[in-house]
Amino acid sequence: MVSLLSSVIGNDQKMLQYLNECQKYQIKVLPPSIQFSGIDFLIDDAKKAIRYSLQAIKQMSQGSCSNLIKERTSNGFFQDFFNFCARAIFIGLNRKNIEHLIAAGALDDIQSNRTMLLLNLDAALEYANMVQVKDETSGELSLNFNLIAKPIMLQREDDWNNNSINEHRALGLYLKYNPKLLWKEQLDPHNKTIDLAYINNYVDQHVRVYGVINNIRVIKTKTKKLMAFFEMQNDSNVIEVTVFEKLYQIYEEYLQVNKVILMEGKVEIYNDNIQLILSRVIKNL
Repeated sequence: MVSLLSSVIGNDQKMLQYLNECQKYQIKVLPPSIQFSGIDFLIDDAKKAIRYSLQAIKQMSQGSCSNLIKERTSNGFFQDFFNFCARAIFIGLNRKNIEHLIAAGALDDIQSNRTMLLLNLDAALEYANMVQVKDETSGELSLNFNLIAKPIMLQREDDWNNNSINEHRALGLYLKYNPKLLWKEQLDPHNKTIDLAYINNYVDQHVRVYGVINNIRVIKTKTKKLMAFFEMQNDSNVIEVTVFEKLYQIYEEYLQVNKVILMEGKVEIYNDNIQLILSRVIKNL
């Protein structure tokens, strides 16, 4: 299975398919880790599980992954967030790399509060630059962790919803922060919604669905009133929703990017594509 997973890095749909197979056959998949992951998917013998690949994280090239693993092998495990950032910047990683590693859960081994890591990233990057020293003779750079004390970590409560959104952006799927379970509990405890994966079966019918709003486009109609189009996502399934003038005026405050809503609408086909026509927003998170 590790070979199959490694072979589809970059193909989110295939990756999700194989991960679902792992779940079906009770094969445990551990999140990526700066301490334990390799470039490709690995078998973690100690935990009897598959360890997620570093290269499967968006923004992480094979070269970046290779440099990170070489640094870990040469100088040992990363001691804490500031130690990691200093060493990561020194070997050529950048802010985007680190943001995506945090979002993917690759730093959970040293600090599981991802919101707090992002809050302290500016200070960590400043620290990373300050501990680099240049040899006056050779001109070579090195790290000297005795030059300055590490910053004090600012505290903040972890944000589950943002972690979920960021995780999906970093991996193309959910591992730890799958919102479907949370949304299901809060928005659909009585199983009255349909799965977006099967929405093609409900053309010309009114259905209930829930998901997160990915993006929204607001336009002016010929009568100078506003209407909107937005994408709703649940797992890896996405549907476009049309909101006509009167309903946009009623629900505008709920129709914002990253908002999670439970809605009712009619399934229609337009230009050979399935879409939903909003009837009402029932609830939001």
